[in-house]
Amino acid sequence: MDEKKTLPYSTVAVDNNVNGTCGSTAATIMFLYYYDHIKKYITEKERNSYNSLTKTLISYIEPKGGGTGYSALKSGINRFLDARSKSRIADYVTDSNIITSPFAKIKSCINNKKPCIVGLESSTPKYGAHWVVGSGYTTYKWSKPDATIIVQKFIQMNDGWGNKGKYINYKYVDGTVYFK
Repeated sequence: MDEKKTLPYSTVAVDNNVNGTCGSTAATIMFLYYYDHIKKYITEKERNSYNSLTKTLISYIEPKGGGTGYSALKSGINRFLDARSKSRIADYVTDSNIITSPFAKIKSCINNKKPCIVGLESSTPKYGAHWVVGSGYTTYKWSKPDATIIVQKFIQMNDGWGNKGKYINYKYVDGTVYFK
């Protein structure tokens, strides 16, 4: 059976991803969604000036320049929250985790009406290694002529370059950072 689920509200189309700061841009999109629909971890001023929020997040997540991995993204978000006396809520799952797959975690987040930050592999067409925000998922099942069942998975995303509602094949995803 095919499945499709998206967040109840659209993510904000943010286009301030410069110099490889896609981790901070993705965190900005997450914090904006949370502010608008779940819980306020940022101020109203930051909500209304997300370019400024991204610059602040860069100082926590990517202080030495663009590019970050799972551990640094999680730690940077949590340091940002610590500085505001907020609970540490960021965690991550990668494809090397044998307990929970990234797709299961992304699906769980979306089913619970929460976006998540999705890590794309360097081989991803158009994007390369990149952080995006997951806002939905779709699975398709179909049969080959020899009766082999094929399942394809796709993640709906906001790419941090002003494009939202785009889909990427899950085969290019290597993990997710999410808010607990």
